[in-house]
This record gives sequence, structure tokens and C-alpha cells, in this order.
Amino acid sequence: MKKNYNGIGINTSKNTHEIVFSLVKEKDHPASVLDIPCGSGALTQRLKDNRYAVTASDIVHHLFQLDESLFVHSDLNKTLPFPDNSFDILTCVDGIAHVENIPHTIREFNRVLKTGGALIVSTPNISSLRSRFRYLLTGFHNKRKRPLDESAPTPEHLINIIELPMLRYFLHTNHFSIITVKTNRTKLVSWAYGWLAPLFFLSTLLVFKRKKSSPQEKKNRREILKSLFTRTILFGETMIIHAENTK
Repeated sequence: MKKNYNGIGINTSKNTHEIVFSLVKEKDHPASVLDIPCGSGALTQRLKDNRYAVTASDIVHHLFQLDESLFVHSDLNKTLPFPDNSFDILTCVDGIAHVENIPHTIREFNRVLKTGGALIVSTPNISSLRSRFRYLLTGFHNKRKRPLDESAPTPEHLINIIELPMLRYFLHTNHFSIITVKTNRTKLVSWAYGWLAPLFFLSTLLVFKRKKSSPQEKKNRREILKSLFTRTILFGETMIIHAENTK
């Protein structure tokens, strides 16, 4: 497992940086990028090495291993310290699961991105079969398998892990359009839960059909149902979403 980029620690799931960077490269180059939260700066360095104009930002400063001039302190729970329409691309690797108010954070992403700008977000895939089954048995999802330590709260706590349909809702109601959904990898153990897919599909289908809805809502539900039962979501470890700013 690769745990660093050019000696800078990578604090995320395997292959996530590689997939995120491959999505960045789909945007016209050169481009300005906001890497938030940047952590130690591994993705920032990768972007810099590939001639992107990158700004790194995080709520914690002491982990950052690169030139201080690249770093801007910020808090995803608050207004970001950047003007409107500042960036072509925003990468948020494993950030939104740590924030208190995801819709606020997404609205801030929309504000600082240019029209047509790319938002690339990664977050634990709790819509996977493995995670859904764990929740059925224990009441806790994969990646957050036990209660958080309330006596010692920290920005590292996963306080807001989110399933795909809810994240889609927040994005689509705040002027983003999802382009693609990818995953970093599928662990071998995840295939063992494949037998649950038909049961979960029928259960979900029945719930979706139970309520009368408008033609547009029916269309949205069909899209959501389809996305929930792709191989990426059923078996992937981390969701990586590429969305476009449509403001």
C-alpha cells in the first residue's frame, strides 16, 4: 500500500489520491485548484508537480509539510477565506464527513468555484453492501464502527458520514450536477456480500414505489436506484464524486 507521495504522507484510503488526480486532469489545463482539507500536502504536491496553480487549506496547520506560502487556514464549518469565483477545481479528499453542516460547506464550495468549475469529493462509501449489512447488525456503519469519544472531540472524528442519495440531494439542490461516481478500490471481502444485492434491490424498489410522485421525481428515483446498485457503490470502499458547478 502506497502511504506517501514523494515522501509526504497520504492520509486516505488506497488509490484515492490517484483517482482524484485522474479526475482533476479531465479539466482543461492549466487550472487553479483549491485542495481542502489538504492534510500533510501530498495531493497539493502532486498537483504542483503537474503545473497546477494550487492553494492548500485546512483547519490544522501543523501537519502541512510544504512551503508555508501555499497554505491558507480555513474551517469548513465557516465561511471560506476566498473570494467568489476563485478556483477552476476544488478537491475535498475525505473532508465532508468531518463537518457539522454539509449543505453549508457545499454552498461555500459553490461560491468559491467558477461557473463550470469541477468539485471532486471523496468520502467513505456507507452505501456499500458491506456497510449496510454492518449497520443492520450493529447500528454502526463501516469506517465508523463504534461510538466516537465524546470526552475528547477532534476534527478527525467522522461526525457526518453520508450515503450517496443524501449527498446527491445536497449537491443537486446547491447548483452542482454530478458527472460521475467512482471508487478507489474494492476489497476482496466486499464481494462476500454480493448475495445481499437482490434482497436489498427489491426492498429499495418497493420503498421507492410506495409513494406517488411527479414525473420528475420518478425520473430522479430511477437514477438514484440505478446509482445505488452499480458495482462502484455496492462494493467500493470510498465514494469519489465528480460534480460540475452549474451556477
